[in-house]
Amino acid sequence: MEGKQNRAASKGHCIGATMNRKGSDRLSKLPDDILLNILDQLHVHDAARTSVLSRRWRHLPSMLSQLVIDFVHFMPNGASMLSDDVLVWTNAAVVEATKSILELRNPDEYTIHLLRMLFYLNEGDCISIGQTVGHAMTTQKVEMAEFIIIVEKLPTRCTDDDLIDYGRRFMSFFDACPTAFGGLTRLIVGNLRFGESDIHNVLKTCQNLQYLRLFNCDSGNLTVLQLEHPQLNVLNIANCRFESIKLNCLPKLAQLMVEGWLSFQDPLTFGYVPSLEAVRLAGVGLKRHKLVKLSKILGKISVRDLRLNFKSEKIWVQPELPQKLASVFYKLRLVNLFRVPEGCDLTWTMFILEAAPFLKELRMTVWDHWCNMEKDEEMRASLYSSNKSVEWESSAEDFKHHNLSVLTIFCFQSEDFLVAFINRIMEVAVNLEDVFLYNMLACDTCKDIRRPCKFPRTKRQRCSLKKRINEGNSFAKFHFLTSVTADHVPISEYP
Repeated sequence: MEGKQNRAASKGHCIGATMNRKGSDRLSKLPDDILLNILDQLHVHDAARTSVLSRRWRHLPSMLSQLVIDFVHFMPNGASMLSDDVLVWTNAAVVEATKSILELRNPDEYTIHLLRMLFYLNEGDCISIGQTVGHAMTTQKVEMAEFIIIVEKLPTRCTDDDLIDYGRRFMSFFDACPTAFGGLTRLIVGNLRFGESDIHNVLKTCQNLQYLRLFNCDSGNLTVLQLEHPQLNVLNIANCRFESIKLNCLPKLAQLMVEGWLSFQDPLTFGYVPSLEAVRLAGVGLKRHKLVKLSKILGKISVRDLRLNFKSEKIWVQPELPQKLASVFYKLRLVNLFRVPEGCDLTWTMFILEAAPFLKELRMTVWDHWCNMEKDEEMRASLYSSNKSVEWESSAEDFKHHNLSVLTIFCFQSEDFLVAFINRIMEVAVNLEDVFLYNMLACDTCKDIRRPCKFPRTKRQRCSLKKRINEGNSFAKFHFLTSVTADHVPISEYP
């Protein structure tokens, strides 16, 4: 985000510099559509400021097709801490910007292709923003509208009283602005405690909603989240304290992401989800947790894209016989296993290949990401397993897979367990074409931590590695990469 802000600021500076050169106002001579394309690359705050450059530019901000009004862009210069005064001042600036930008537009002339609002959950300001957006939706054509609503405290610092208070504020905002919520296509909210029927009422009003993300939310102790919606396409539920999630009727749901759940027995129940193509599950397996059977958790659905995130802890999936998973895996084309713990025997992954005969690509990230792991030794001894792997012994001695063509491993190191795994894959995947091996991943914190690297960087090291791998009759081509390509991004926190 910081890079995008810097690029936008740089573009704004260039516009001003060009306009200030005597006799060289070249930009103003361009047609409106090109100027608007330039302004669409700026933050709304900067784009609005161009209206004072000259009479030629005065009307352009009211013609913008993409309006992204972000709290961050209105913070006072030099404000590094989000104090109460800064929050109040900045939210008020967002309210004024929303009113001035939307109320100046010609409702019959220009379509808003995207209206994205990011603001803090302050009752008075939220209602002003919501009512202004609601009026725009009734008088103008708005194709996509998104609310990203945040609160003052981080999830880890929210108490039960905070969750209750934020939940009350949100529902007051929702009740006061039904038109705005009725026109939303995307909604992202977090750190809320809903009442028993609140989520049902929100979804009933948000009839156009296509994307919903809930994080750190609940409806009280051990409640079941039941969902029905005619248009919802993407559902993302992260670190919410629902005992289970029941997807009763979501006919257009194509992508589901669930991170963390209280119950490892029946965390998900699928009802009518005929369009579901991709499922992403993430969780931390503790000592007390029983293993999850995918045949039970996925039920009768069959997806093309399955992504499992183990967060560098115990493998929480129970390997199963192929016949148990036949109906679940027959459409499967891509499997992405993220943050598989280092040093773990990877033989268990073979049950996926045996149960998914049409699988095309297997991706795996083997990474102990200590930045996001429990470091306290007493806590680890009490709650976490030292043995993170699971056992699996194939019943098919001569098993061959005829469709797997790509194997991708992130954080590859020349360790015996990884070499043995590649050997096994090459033995069974008779039509394997490419093996992509990536060096270590690192977040900003990881970059400050020096770890021994066993990635084969030199030609000699790579030749030595290939000799350790029994390639047999495989014609697979090896690719050694140090940076992640766009089509091989291992996994993102949420889309």
